[in-house]
Amino acid sequence: MVVPSYGRATLEAAIDSTGVHRDRVVIVLTRPQGPPLPRWCHVVPDFGEVNIHRWWNAGLDYAQARGARWACVINDDVLLSPETIPALVAAAERHGAALASIGGDTLLLDPSPSRRSIEGACWLLDLSTGLRPDESYRWWYGDDDLDWRARRDHGGVALTSAPFHHLHPNELTDANPALLSLTYADAQLWAERTEAP
Repeated sequence: MVVPSYGRATLEAAIDSTGVHRDRVVIVLTRPQGPPLPRWCHVVPDFGEVNIHRWWNAGLDYAQARGARWACVINDDVLLSPETIPALVAAAERHGAALASIGGDTLLLDPSPSRRSIEGACWLLDLSTGLRPDESYRWWYGDDDLDWRARRDHGGVALTSAPFHHLHPNELTDANPALLSLTYADAQLWAERTEAP
């Protein structure tokens, strides 16, 4: 299953780039109006307050309830290739890691919160581990937290080289004062949780 967020006109291209059949794609619909929804995909509506981590969890839970073991979360402006998701799954299985993302070919086990390893716009989760994003973060740092907990408690983070292109990194956040405000609040929460005692 692929669980993109929803909003930009690049969504169709993002889905098609994965090579995943649309009946295995979950779109988390985060606003009532936007570009036309791609046909044949599963749609999970969530029009509550902005919380990308809750949106991720809604898609992940939906996928798992329908039998998925692996879910790859991508932004709606990410282009992959049909080889990318299988490469992520293979890396996670090879290393026994709960989480996989784009990067070198390695397993990261360093439990330090200061090192972020996953690409926040594209990561793959082994749903059977029970690891999930922390919804107390609302916009940023939830992927840092997920990364940290995967390295600390769930067999590490597997990185692999695979096709990946993020079309508009941080564009929505940089252009939106409300999202910047959530980012600053999340940064403070992250700092409080990761400061050395």
